[in-house]
Amino acid sequence: MNLIDLQIQSSVSDGKYSPRELVIMAHDMRLTTISITDHDAVQGVSEAINAGRELGVEVISGIELSVDFHGKLLHILGLGIDVEDRALTAMLAKAVQDREEGAIEMVRRLQEEGFSVTLEAVRSETHGGAIGRPHISEAVLKNPENREKLGSIRSMHEFIQAYLVEGKKTYVFREFPSAEKGIEVLHGAGGAAVWSHPAIHYAAVDAIESDLKKLISFGVDGVEAFHPMYGEDQTEYLLGKAKEYNLVVTAGSDFHREDDGYHKKDGGGSLASYSTYGFSTIDIIPKLKERISSIRKNRDSVSRSQRV
Repeated sequence: MNLIDLQIQSSVSDGKYSPRELVIMAHDMRLTTISITDHDAVQGVSEAINAGRELGVEVISGIELSVDFHGKLLHILGLGIDVEDRALTAMLAKAVQDREEGAIEMVRRLQEEGFSVTLEAVRSETHGGAIGRPHISEAVLKNPENREKLGSIRSMHEFIQAYLVEGKKTYVFREFPSAEKGIEVLHGAGGAAVWSHPAIHYAAVDAIESDLKKLISFGVDGVEAFHPMYGEDQTEYLLGKAKEYNLVVTAGSDFHREDDGYHKKDGGGSLASYSTYGFSTIDIIPKLKERISSIRKNRDSVSRSQRV
């Protein structure tokens, strides 16, 4: 039985459940340690930590940061971060603004394409969180006036692929901080920077290494070695590279919501729903905490030397 889950999305970004609800789910499943890693958002961390204290579930502060890596979008998990760090909050404030401006433009373009959708309907799907493509999709799909225009499209995933990905005229590209800058900011916030689900982006595992080396040169601390979309060869490969390059490893479900046929699951269909293929996960949390402690000591040492 898996006991940890270090990648979970809540309703603060594009997940279904609130941070507290996710902690309750983790408690009911007897998980020991989790992290809520919303996309470019940390507003749910305090709620999750407080619920964890109440229910006896350890909650490590987290985020899934969107970064630009040589022209392609990459996700970096920040684990053990100070959610009130100034540089981090400034970066996230810009991300929220960019998301908002992009959403407004995508809604306008969809309207030009003949879809019945309003910004107000999109906002109602966020439950107070940041706007994302899933929320735009939900607003379009729920409006019966769009049924004929949608044709065979029935799920959120299908709509995003048809209208809200790069190359589609209704999609709006937004700029992301560089991977190097993102890792620097996460370290400044006292957290470990972990490459999120690296294996799902490559047709062959051997293709991962060149990009991994570049990220290591930027200071990345680890890789997500356990994920629901991995096969045994991918997990084994990432564990081997982590050992070779002295990286920490993490395990996460990437849970957003259950797969109900309407929402194509973005990751696992439940918390901690990754396969270990017989590999041990017992050292993940101790080694992660050790790395976080080292990052904070180094950060504080640099800060003291700069004040002298």
